[in-house]
Amino acid sequence: MWRTTLGADGAFIDLAIDPAGVTTGAHVLTDVEPPSGVVHVQVPVTRLDTLLAAEIVTADRCLLKLDLQGWQLEALKGADRILDRIEAILSEVSFFAQAYEPSIEALVHFIDEHDFALYDITARWRDNCAHQGDFLFVRRDSPLLADTAWG
Repeated sequence: MWRTTLGADGAFIDLAIDPAGVTTGAHVLTDVEPPSGVVHVQVPVTRLDTLLAAEIVTADRCLLKLDLQGWQLEALKGADRILDRIEAILSEVSFFAQAYEPSIEALVHFIDEHDFALYDITARWRDNCAHQGDFLFVRRDSPLLADTAWG
């Protein structure tokens, strides 16, 4: 259950842990009371800018991989200072909307506004239908976009 916003350093989120004490933090309950027996644990939140701004430069040609179970856009909003130093972003997406995640269109729009282009798509299939996948975005001035030949 979220009790604070992801935007600020020093904020905390509350995660629900099952009675066995195991969680990946992958699924966050929003505005719903967890089942009885579930324990809440506070986890500190830090912006990507705070974690990485002093660590990376454009010449590093960094890949930012986001697998946050629908919270990728929120994480990117906390990366204003470093996005211009990132060359590629690999983000997991769900092709079927989940309650707490933004649409693929919202994610693509945000990334487009920060001068990235969609470069590649992969999908994971179940029951003859793509359910989840990964979008690879690269900075529009990346050498990766220079080769437009097929095959």
